[in-house]
Amino acid sequence: IFVVGCGTALHAGEIFGRLLEKFFNLNVKVCFASEFLYENKKLNNSLCFFISQSGETADTISCAVLAKNKGAKTVAITNSKQSTITKICDLNIFTQAGVEVSVASTKAYMAQLAVIYYLLTVFSNAFEKNIPFLQKDLKKVLRNNNKNNLMLEEISNKIKDKKSLFFVGRGIDYLVAKEGALKLKEVSYIHCEAFAGGELKHGSLALIDDSSFAICVLTQKKLLSKMMSNIIEMKSRGAKIVLISQFLNLEGKVDYFVHIPRKKCDLMPFCAVLSLQKLALFCAQKKGLNPDMPRNLAKSVTVE
Repeated sequence: IFVVGCGTALHAGEIFGRLLEKFFNLNVKVCFASEFLYENKKLNNSLCFFISQSGETADTISCAVLAKNKGAKTVAITNSKQSTITKICDLNIFTQAGVEVSVASTKAYMAQLAVIYYLLTVFSNAFEKNIPFLQKDLKKVLRNNNKNNLMLEEISNKIKDKKSLFFVGRGIDYLVAKEGALKLKEVSYIHCEAFAGGELKHGSLALIDDSSFAICVLTQKKLLSKMMSNIIEMKSRGAKIVLISQFLNLEGKVDYFVHIPRKKCDLMPFCAVLSLQKLALFCAQKKGLNPDMPRNLAKSVTVE
């Protein structure tokens, strides 16, 4: 299985790929659309998912055409029923997010995740395998998520004038951190980079000093001790730590703690990314920027 997309759509696809491999032991590769075109792949016995909010993303469309020509089965996940990609792919799944104005595609990302989790339940029926969440869990997962707004606003005041920010996570939390970094750089024009926690010692830790802010995502209990080790390393070098987590016992160990509702661990990307989206929104607003229309970017990238 190949999952292909650009930017935010790719980040949703990475979560899809990670969970497909975890639950169904499938061979999945998630690819940048812009790189998929130039890799020599055997696609004739493959299933390819192409994720695009608008369905008009030039790179992703070219990939769909390539996959079709090489004999792959193709599926589009898109918000636009009359888009170019829907005319190319064998099957279309519509996210039904409604009209979205924001270039940052926050609503589209959440709808893509919802579709992806629904697809996992479909796969579970096909494979006759139970997975540890049900459709009813999806309906409850976004409730009660406004309680951390005051803390997020306080954090946005602290980071809005920074030149660079670090986002850190492990496992699926790293994938969420990547989307958080993308949102904040898009709308606030602050350089943001996401790191896998285990890679910090392999070069990136050299960048950490007493002027650094690290925004950490920790929602997976099995990775708690290792992620806290990363946090201690960064704090010992003077970094200020923002932690987004459901584990309340960690609040006193960081500088800023954003509590998110506790859900089944595989559903935590929903909860964690909402706080990251809000942080980007508040930061842009405090800088007097329009978060819906960031400079140099377009809603739909129609040239390769």
